[in-house]
Amino acid sequence: MLDIARIALILGLIIFLLREGVKIGHVMLISALAVVIFYGMDASGVVFVVKKAATERISIMLLLSLSLIRIFKLVLREEKILSHMMGTIKSSFNFRKAAMISMPVLMGMLPSLGCA
Repeated sequence: MLDIARIALILGLIIFLLREGVKIGHVMLISALAVVIFYGMDASGVVFVVKKAATERISIMLLLSLSLIRIFKLVLREEKILSHMMGTIKSSFNFRKAAMISMPVLMGMLPSLGCA
């Protein structure tokens, strides 16, 4: 029961900081420090967790996937593919709301981790 209370406090802290307009990177750092404090981790425990997270296969795959998604997005933007797609969709639909929702739907159907 104590763990649930700790996690709830940390989640509350995250929500509070985000509502106050704190940048997401700072919120992540502050919440990580809150986990360290609430669970009473010592320096060796923190180093072990950081080392384990940095060398896990899933962490490396996630970092690689997110990097490739970002590159894909930049290519789409640089080549003006997204604006061309949006222009085509706007001309295809007479109903404005259908054109507005079609782009996120189309991006959601692309096979990538970033669309999920």
